[in-house]
Amino acid sequence: MKKKELYSDMNLSIATRLAELRKEPYSHLSALPKYSDEERSFGKWRYTLAVWQEQKTDDLVQIVVQAYYQWMFGIGTMMADGFRIQKSGVILEVPQEERYQFT
Repeated sequence: MKKKELYSDMNLSIATRLAELRKEPYSHLSALPKYSDEERSFGKWRYTLAVWQEQKTDDLVQIVVQAYYQWMFGIGTMMADGFRIQKSGVILEVPQEERYQFT
């Protein structure tokens, strides 16, 4: 297997988790922990899939899903995507410039 296949799997994991989370109501998403993660395997490689939750305002929660593969000594590849949800249920995308802190 090649690393580009690993990166495809990481992107798929992010997209799948985001799709699952987008189905949840604001009340569930606002109750998530600030950070949670799990280890994933793809072939011989292992990577971390994390969910970051941040209460942006009283009625706006941000969810970012991040995948991180560590090569060595803290050097690795990170990918992330996310959304924001208002109490009313309206979903907004996380601006690209704000995703950089997760990659």
